[in-house]
Amino acid sequence: MYTGIIRIQNSVNVYHLKGISRSMDYLKMQSSINSLKDAVMPLYNLKLCETQAISKCISSLRTMRMSIFGENWMQNVSAIASNLNVVLSNCGIVLQSSVLESFKQWKIIHDKNLFLKIADELGFPIYLEMDTELQDRLIYSYKSNDNQCNKKEMCQIILDYYNDECIAHILNGIKNVQVFNSERVVLIEEGIETYELGLYASSASLFATQLSGMIRDVYNELIKFQRIPYKEKKDLIVRFNQNCKPDSEKGMLLQIVNCQSQRFIIIIGNKVLQYFLGVAYSTKENDIDTQPNRNMICHGKQTNYNTKEMNLKLILCMDIIAELAWRVKKMQEEYSEIVIDV
Repeated sequence: MYTGIIRIQNSVNVYHLKGISRSMDYLKMQSSINSLKDAVMPLYNLKLCETQAISKCISSLRTMRMSIFGENWMQNVSAIASNLNVVLSNCGIVLQSSVLESFKQWKIIHDKNLFLKIADELGFPIYLEMDTELQDRLIYSYKSNDNQCNKKEMCQIILDYYNDECIAHILNGIKNVQVFNSERVVLIEEGIETYELGLYASSASLFATQLSGMIRDVYNELIKFQRIPYKEKKDLIVRFNQNCKPDSEKGMLLQIVNCQSQRFIIIIGNKVLQYFLGVAYSTKENDIDTQPNRNMICHGKQTNYNTKEMNLKLILCMDIIAELAWRVKKMQEEYSEIVIDV
């Protein structure tokens, strides 16, 4: 029952949020936020004027002749007036704070979406770097260039960011998740060593051949605790317009991401599928001038992958698969807890 509910909800989320992600114009979001701010802030000023007017009336009431009402009555009114002044003042502060916090959250969302837009334009699958220093650097470069991507500058920023220490961190994630075949991990480790020596043709060849195996390892871990009906597998393939079998690497990746959509930020999950299905595993040769294509490399059709940039894109693909592996492990732990509770 647990897995059935999760599958149904995930399937609905992927279908609708995929459309939302494609229809949003991220680059115009900041302009929309500014317009919204211009419209909302006067409301705060109106509230302030209202507060001041009420306070003025209360002050006038307190100056009236006490003989009309009596001293005790006026003391009570004075106390009420003081408390009301405090309440009204606090309302203004809370309103202003809420408005400013809302715009702060909009700014955060805008930066995330702008980062994903930049990643797509540059052609690097850096989706896991949302809310990191890399996001800050790229957005700073974007704004410094009149809200445009200086691709040469930005590509260098990415290459510099993924230094040996960062690559080692990615490798540790692959090694420590304990999902991938131990012999495969050894091969990937040797590939990283070759990459760091600058032997890019050798390392890229190795990375390209291991991508599919990594996907299969994660999928095999997933089906240990979650059964996916055949009809649902076929529906996913149709929904994403893929010409593949359910037990192919593409089909497996679709199922893995679909099961993760509740726990994996849906915009990132959608971007991952777009890159893997439309670029890394594409059957077309449209992007091989700038992108590593797993099939073209393994079949000897692509021969320009002996660069640092091509290698890094393959490493980033492995990092994404490792992230999915960690999330599947987390799902497995939660599933085990539910079974024990039952």
